[in-house]
Amino acid sequence: MTKKRKRLYRQINVWQRINKGRIAIYRCFEILPPGKYCVQSKDFFSVPIDDEEWRRSERQFLELLSEMVPGGYSYDTLEDALRRFDEDFAWAYALEKAGGFK
Repeated sequence: MTKKRKRLYRQINVWQRINKGRIAIYRCFEILPPGKYCVQSKDFFSVPIDDEEWRRSERQFLELLSEMVPGGYSYDTLEDALRRFDEDFAWAYALEKAGGFK
């Protein structure tokens, strides 16, 4: 009897330059198998990046991975996953741009 292998996830970080001094990182996964893609989160940073801010982002990434199965919404391409994530969270980006997230 063959044991079914648990699903694996390949982490893919995608960076976005927003403007001078402001960047964002999309936390993405390739789901193995079947080779589909999802975006877990998007974090924003101002340069220079504070070490504690980076550690908090990494901790949150790992905690979320351990608590939730990635891929509830998965797409055939990474580009589709990124586009859909941005569409779904447009309201949050507007709030972040206005200074609502600190």
